[in-house]
Amino acid sequence: PPPPEPTADTLLRNTRWVRSIARSLVTDPADADDLAQEAAVTALRSPPRRSTNLKGWLQTVMRNALRQRHRGEVRREAAIADDDSGSTYERCGNRTTFG
Repeated sequence: PPPPEPTADTLLRNTRWVRSIARSLVTDPADADDLAQEAAVTALRSPPRRSTNLKGWLQTVMRNALRQRHRGEVRREAAIADDDSGSTYERCGNRTTFG
């Protein structure tokens, strides 16, 4: 028979390990805590179907959360750069000349 689905208690017993891995993935302690919390929320909302390699699964969850966070930051930075260049304003057709 397949291994049982992990329980919340099983996931919570790995909290210290999750924080340790999170700290190895990011340098800022606050970011590491946020990443560990994201992994915990994901694990509680959508636990893995089998607990054969729970730590590997949790590590993958954290890496995916980190990738998503990075993509969001890149998009925000691109949007800010776009706004700073004035191209958004020009695309709206608001080219007024004074003089």
